[in-house]
Amino acid sequence: MFNPLVVLFILLIYFGLLFILAQWVEGKSALSMRIAGSPLVYSLSLAVYCTSWTYYGSVGKAVTSGMLFTTVYIGPTLGIILWWQIMRRMVRIKNRYHITSIADFISARYDRSVSLAAMAACAALVGSTPYIALQIKSVVATFNIIAGDPGPTTSWVRDQIGPLSVILMIGFTIIFGVRKLDPTERHQGMITAVAAESIIKLTAFLACGIFITYVAHNGIADLFSDTRAMGIDLNKVITLSGPVDTPYSTWATYLLLSMSAIMFLPRQFHVSVVENGNEKHIATAMWLFPLYMLLITIFVVPIAMEGLRVGFDKSMADTFVLKLPMWYNRPWLALFVYIGGVSAAISMVMISSMTLSTMLTNHILLPIIRAIKPLEPLRRHLLRLKWFSVALVIVVGYWFNLAVGDSFMLVNMGMISFAAALQFAPCILGGLFWERGNKIGAQLALTGGIGTWFYTLVIPAFAKNDWAFQSIVSNGPLGIEILKPEALFGMNSMDPLSQSVFWSMLINTGLYVTGSMLFEAKATGMTLARDFVHILESSDKQPYRAGEATINLTSKTKTIVETLTHYVTKSDAGTMFVSSIRRAGLSGRRKVSLNELAELLGEVEKTLTGAVGAAEAHSAVMSADVYTDEERAKLSNMYAEILADLKLTPGELKKRVDYHKERESLLSNQAKNLEQRVKARTVDLEAANRELEAFSYYVSHDLRTPLRAIDGFSQALIEDYGDKLDAEGLDFLNRVRNASQRMGEIIDDILSMSRMSRMEVEREPIDLGEIMLEIVQTFREREPDAKTEIEIQANLKIDADPRLVRILLENLVGNAWKFSADKETPRITFGTEEAMGTTWFVIRDNGAGFDMQYGDKLFQAFSRLHTQEEFEGTGIGLAIVDRVVRKHGGTVRAEGKTDQGAAFFFTL
Repeated sequence: MFNPLVVLFILLIYFGLLFILAQWVEGKSALSMRIAGSPLVYSLSLAVYCTSWTYYGSVGKAVTSGMLFTTVYIGPTLGIILWWQIMRRMVRIKNRYHITSIADFISARYDRSVSLAAMAACAALVGSTPYIALQIKSVVATFNIIAGDPGPTTSWVRDQIGPLSVILMIGFTIIFGVRKLDPTERHQGMITAVAAESIIKLTAFLACGIFITYVAHNGIADLFSDTRAMGIDLNKVITLSGPVDTPYSTWATYLLLSMSAIMFLPRQFHVSVVENGNEKHIATAMWLFPLYMLLITIFVVPIAMEGLRVGFDKSMADTFVLKLPMWYNRPWLALFVYIGGVSAAISMVMISSMTLSTMLTNHILLPIIRAIKPLEPLRRHLLRLKWFSVALVIVVGYWFNLAVGDSFMLVNMGMISFAAALQFAPCILGGLFWERGNKIGAQLALTGGIGTWFYTLVIPAFAKNDWAFQSIVSNGPLGIEILKPEALFGMNSMDPLSQSVFWSMLINTGLYVTGSMLFEAKATGMTLARDFVHILESSDKQPYRAGEATINLTSKTKTIVETLTHYVTKSDAGTMFVSSIRRAGLSGRRKVSLNELAELLGEVEKTLTGAVGAAEAHSAVMSADVYTDEERAKLSNMYAEILADLKLTPGELKKRVDYHKERESLLSNQAKNLEQRVKARTVDLEAANRELEAFSYYVSHDLRTPLRAIDGFSQALIEDYGDKLDAEGLDFLNRVRNASQRMGEIIDDILSMSRMSRMEVEREPIDLGEIMLEIVQTFREREPDAKTEIEIQANLKIDADPRLVRILLENLVGNAWKFSADKETPRITFGTEEAMGTTWFVIRDNGAGFDMQYGDKLFQAFSRLHTQEEFEGTGIGLAIVDRVVRKHGGTVRAEGKTDQGAAFFFTL
């Protein structure tokens, strides 16, 4: 027993340490970024799945329902087998479309629908409320146990622990995850803190289990023997699913719910998809996370048996984990167990309320604000809106706990939320694998599924404490028994949870398929559908070049920035616009082509998506008056070829463009333009650049297409007929694939060099050390097992073009990383040195080096001093380095010795 104030003080210290950890990670030092970006942290963050339900409720479920609790862990283990196909798709889609939440994902797939995003957000909010209530219930109940009988000065703390917990949860969530707007919606500091909490709760649970099994008893056999000696029937603890009439359907229901929850609970989607920084981490999580779940369940049955053996009441089985150390007079073990339980609850509340606040703000509040003109100034207060949303989500959870919490054990409340998360499955899985799935089908599915879930599970939950609902549950609405929520359409052969899952998924899936088959998607929706379904296929399509750079970008900038200032401050809007300009490759350009303007708006939309979601960002950009009527007409012509590739009905095609006429007109205009350019090429340097651009376009389309075909058909031959070919035949096919892939890499490098050559130098103050640190972090994320030591000199400031300098450093670091990888301790340094009366920037490595007699060939395109078998590459990288340096008016040179490393010196 501890004084309530002491318990609060220890908790504040604990969360203070977690906050320091999060702050250290947010500082983005080399070590902190390596830890935060590791697959270990990613895998442990997934353990937010193991909440107080797991920590306390598994023991409670074991006492009342035998081994049924194991389904909550077996289900995700089975489902995780499919992650390499499903989760990789979702992560790639997240990266391409800047997805920030599960509602955003569904909206982006189905034509960026604002209404569908709002529906999904509402479903997530309603479905997650019981789960948040569960965490609050566990924190309050266990605090009253660990704090003991209050004295006269501390009774107020114990009486008000519920509201105090809500306030602390709101504060922790804002401090850890919503202190600032992040366009990427990634919170590496918070995720690292969640991973640390996962270690704490696992260690605490194992400590309790080991104490019960191997300290209080002499092992499992001794515990079983002592339990039998007390006259307790062990079969009730190790039975399949307890005293239920339909054990197999119950098991199947729990397995299905658990398999879906690991992917579709809003918090799980956030940690597994939104916070994923490297899709390769999924491979590690596929074995590490199931191992974690095995460890956290291994002592559930021993703890349950010991609680029954010492005489604890079954109705309090949820608290056996905490009560047993206290019963054995081990207060510090009990406190450690309590901290583990609080970690399990708080980490879930923080992640859930953070991602739910994003959905509530982006998909519900912002559309309402945009629709009601007097509220429009509120759009500039996104951060405060998110704070308000966090508070609202947690307060509603607390209200739900007060309303129905006393009527349910922890696991039962959790299963209500699991059933709600299952309603996202048809829309998401259908969106990933079925092109025909469309917005109408998704809207019908979510409406029917969530409505059925609410009617069959939530109303009976309220009926336990509210007489207004009891009549509906007992007799059906208006006395229609066939519509009783817990026996819908007369189904009495399943338990209420199983029949709710059956009817909700039947209605949900049926409406999704029916709606998608009966209604045609819009052209934009079909394009998105194809992109989502084929996201794992490589896509190297180059943007279509439409005409010359005749549009004054300066005149468009003001309109775009004003659109952004509807949501963020003018300063942030400027930063977002500059970032979009850079990603579109238009920095320093005063005039752009129509296609380049469209690409810029696409980048602006992606940047804004990180702050307000895909649906709201799309609406904002589309409603901005950026294009003139003439530009809209030309843009329609430019998309004619794209529209022709879509599978449109004749009616839809007629409504848009006559493809053949537009194509004929387009080709005619291109022929005239080409003729004029040919005449100008001999005298005009700018025309020469156009020729290079045209060359890049045709190379990308006319050479890549057959190369992809060669590679694809070769792979198909290997997969489908590999068993019919001998080793030599397979070797030939693999050589064909390797050659085609290498040719594709060479084409990519040629195009990169040509694009870089046309970029204008825009000098601004930059720190080469900071850029170098970001590049090194990217390499570490790609190769987390690499042991390369990096040393970067501080204060390497210079005026240069940050885009071109990044390209230069990426190539030099890539060479150093590659050529030193075979060393026992690879080492790369970056700093300045004085030589020949000049200050040089220099990158050194201790790798393969080179013979100086061939040094004059290093910076020539396609010149290689090592064979392809020794080191992969195309021979373009150093040629690009040379061009970047020369564009800055600098000099580059190299020094090296065979097997003793190399050094590259450059000035800017």
